[in-house]
Amino acid sequence: MELKFIEENIKKSSQTQYIVCDLWIKRYTDYLNGTTSESPGPILNNKIKARLTNQLLDKTINKYIVNDVVWKFMYKLYGGGPEIPEANRTYSNSSNDSDKNSEPLTADTMSRSEQNDSLRTSVTESYKSPVKKGNFHLKPVGMANESFYCYMNSCIQGLLSIGEFAQYINEERYKSAVNNKNYKFWKGVNDIVSSHNKRGSDCLPKFLRKISATIFDPDEQHDAHEFLRFLLSGLQDEINLTRPKKAVELTDPDTSWAYYRKYNVSIVDELFAGQLVNRVTCSSCKHVSTTYDPFLDLSLPIIPGKSRNIDDCLETFQKEEEIKDGYVCEKCKSKTKAIKRLFVSRFPKYLVIHLKRFQTFPKKRKLLDQINFPVENWSVKK
Repeated sequence: MELKFIEENIKKSSQTQYIVCDLWIKRYTDYLNGTTSESPGPILNNKIKARLTNQLLDKTINKYIVNDVVWKFMYKLYGGGPEIPEANRTYSNSSNDSDKNSEPLTADTMSRSEQNDSLRTSVTESYKSPVKKGNFHLKPVGMANESFYCYMNSCIQGLLSIGEFAQYINEERYKSAVNNKNYKFWKGVNDIVSSHNKRGSDCLPKFLRKISATIFDPDEQHDAHEFLRFLLSGLQDEINLTRPKKAVELTDPDTSWAYYRKYNVSIVDELFAGQLVNRVTCSSCKHVSTTYDPFLDLSLPIIPGKSRNIDDCLETFQKEEEIKDGYVCEKCKSKTKAIKRLFVSRFPKYLVIHLKRFQTFPKKRKLLDQINFPVENWSVKK
């Protein structure tokens, strides 16, 4: 969707054009082209802004010129800035020659400029060349599984089987992204990846066990799903930006997603984050209350004797359900019944699914129904 929008709008002319730092554009290019799964982060125009004096812009800074539509789109998704309009601005060099360090970002420019080769590729190609399976993989190493650590080991092995994630850690790219020096979750996973690169037949994630011991008692069994959430949340917190405390009204899924990604810039969000739409319809006044919620995994229900495959579980998850009492309508203020429906509006690159196999009512039991799922090429039903 993002690449398609750029393709459709990059050639449009506009009365006002905007300057964008070339370093950020190159990061954005690599991201669109699938060369990296790492978000380009906020737009970095600070260095250009710092060189502005008396309406003059130093020509020694490499920069790109984008039209109004493309600028607003990029700024809405990634934030940052500051906004630097190109219109009515002169350069410090008084020559009549055009500014060779400033290229308008158009299809013609991309075909002319060698510096724009990767950008041209990203705009004319789709996600046909993301990081392919098998392009990067860690040496197979067993995980020490004494005591009750199978829940932890299974999560670690699953995560590190994803090439983009393992490569990101192996190249220690997180070091330039962490928001404080006392990071520990990234150190924990990095220790495990480092063990894969050393000689040896197994890996002992000592540091990760240490930082999780306060929540996951080493002498007890635990739920793999709970540990995965704990780990991914810790990795997120050490990179993601702080959101403003002031509430923001989000009226549609795209705006809500753009706001979420503006501050949640980690590779965890890049790979695993999706979006749910939660709609509640008041039975009295028919007012519809809608919220947009990010997720890193889906906990899908199993209907005993009915759920046969993963599509059945997802369909059940997205079905309407009645709120019989306790709902207070935000419009008519009455305490009434309501109809609630959850559905997925945006799927992540890697969808993590948790099957709810434990039933608590009317009797606590484990659901042993076999749930079939495709090993590859799963086409999600809308």
